[in-house]
Amino acid sequence: WDTNANAAPGSGSVTVVDTTIPLGEGAGENTDAHGYLAASLNHSWDIAMHNDAPSLRWKTAAMRYGTEQSVLDTLNIRLHSLKTGPEILFPQNQAKLNANIGYTHIELDQQSYLRNPKVDFSIEKILDPAWIAAYSFAYEYRDYLNSDTTTTYSARSGRARQNTLTLK
Repeated sequence: WDTNANAAPGSGSVTVVDTTIPLGEGAGENTDAHGYLAASLNHSWDIAMHNDAPSLRWKTAAMRYGTEQSVLDTLNIRLHSLKTGPEILFPQNQAKLNANIGYTHIELDQQSYLRNPKVDFSIEKILDPAWIAAYSFAYEYRDYLNSDTTTTYSARSGRARQNTLTLK
């Protein structure tokens, strides 16, 4: 049970700097009951495991998450996610390589909100027992979708890249 499920002010207005702005009818504090369900499934398949030879493992992870409000349906969320790719271990070089592709889909109130394909790559190398060097690269496309009542989401769509170099 949530006494203010939509996180609205109880006063019926909001104050921005020194200006008080009244909210429309029904935009104030609302109580609601909600439930959620989360499920994940992970699978790892060892393709080749030899003592000193590189080994290959294929890893896959899937997740589903959802919330359901009893009254405020606009707060209902559904998230679907899938990620898969190889992990290669190089024992003689003391290195590990990962490459993945993934996809996430988010719905708000049964309307598609975000489609998010992604690829990522990482490599780790043990330098000595106290130090590990790591590099990772990720690229994704965030495709925001407009709903029947909102037309500003799609302006946020775009690509994102991330490069990370660490020494730990």
